[in-house]
Amino acid sequence: MIACAIMCMAASAQETQTNQQSKVLRTVPQLYAFSVGMSPTDSTVYMSDVLILNNAQLVKSNGFLVGRQDYSSQFRNYLAELDMPNRTCATMYKENYRNASKEYDKMKADFEKRGFKVRVIDQTEFRYIVIRND
Repeated sequence: MIACAIMCMAASAQETQTNQQSKVLRTVPQLYAFSVGMSPTDSTVYMSDVLILNNAQLVKSNGFLVGRQDYSSQFRNYLAELDMPNRTCATMYKENYRNASKEYDKMKADFEKRGFKVRVIDQTEFRYIVIRND
């Protein structure tokens, strides 16, 4: 009897947490993201292609991508595997491919204008693992 009550309370708490998350988060069918990695000791900037994140989650109140730092870490780890450790990485995203491509092109041009060599990491070489907060 007590075990049944504990199980019911746990199930109710989990359902409440899921309901609260659904009020705070929204899932978008497709999000377009890319990462940039650079080091102050290297003149090469690494940029991933604009990639599709299927069923990514955004915080409703501010539009922040859930797990954004994890996407940056995935890119940093990928670069470390290529023997390019200690890169500072950031991930940018947009819900519209055209807007993501514009931001990507603008950043790439800005790096090149400042004298950096930009190496694009093709989508066949690097892909994100989608982070979900279910």
